[in-house]
Amino acid sequence: MANIEPDKRDLRPGYIPPSGPNPNLTYEQLWGENSPVLWRIHVRERVERIPEQDRQTIEHMLFRLIKSHSFGYTLFGAKPISCTALALPNSEYVSRYNLDIPSTCDWHVWEKYAHQFEHDNIAMRTAGASQHTGNAQIIMINIPQLAATIEAHQDFFISRLGQDLGNKDRIIAAILNGQPIEEVLGNHMALVGILFGFGKNNSLRYEELERDGANAAQRNRELPLIHIKGAPLGMALGEPPQISHTGVGFRGDPHSEESLSIWNRLVAAASAIEELLKSQNFLEDFLGIYMGIYGRGKSYI
Repeated sequence: MANIEPDKRDLRPGYIPPSGPNPNLTYEQLWGENSPVLWRIHVRERVERIPEQDRQTIEHMLFRLIKSHSFGYTLFGAKPISCTALALPNSEYVSRYNLDIPSTCDWHVWEKYAHQFEHDNIAMRTAGASQHTGNAQIIMINIPQLAATIEAHQDFFISRLGQDLGNKDRIIAAILNGQPIEEVLGNHMALVGILFGFGKNNSLRYEELERDGANAAQRNRELPLIHIKGAPLGMALGEPPQISHTGVGFRGDPHSEESLSIWNRLVAAASAIEELLKSQNFLEDFLGIYMGIYGRGKSYI
């Protein structure tokens, strides 16, 4: 084991791997069970065991989820949860609107190998079909961020759902078991908004406007779309980032500290997403981050 040379390639955006023996690391830290060097090797070996055609299908699906949807923001910890539709075979909804969403065929290929990359960091699940579109959903869950978000608002969740249903562990287990998020949260839109990273105050206000029957124009005036490609006029922000991916936004009070904090987190994650999309080893890098291996214990944003 001691003769193995560390791979010096930068496998995670911003992560600088060991360039050799580090006097500050013990032998166990460098080469033990949780060694980042050995875990990089494990990821590569697992990827290389996937047949080429399946590997291309998985990489194409994951690349689309990062580039065209909001999954990169969950991968890098700016949002606890992201979701998008999953196209069922011969879906009229998808063909009618020419949607760029993964198909069930793509998902089934990923499912064959997903167990090899499941850890305690990120998980992806499918949830039941929407009555409106007829399509199921793919959900990405950042497990540590989800737990931290519920803990930060535990009293609020319990006030809405009760002591048992509002319990953090029960909510996380239900979501990981593929139960629709709205159902897990009792269709409380404020709770849904919190878990999608929109902030408690923004989510509460949106729920109130919906309950009071506010029309779209009223909602847009009070809670305009704050997108990292361009925020509302008068919002005290820096320059929006130059990005090639679709980006993400949220509805919120443009003058609140909460919205400013959310925007800053999203912008920080956007830079990491751009680096990942440029990677020559996208699948390997994605899966290393997915498993929480590269830069373990260190925040990405």
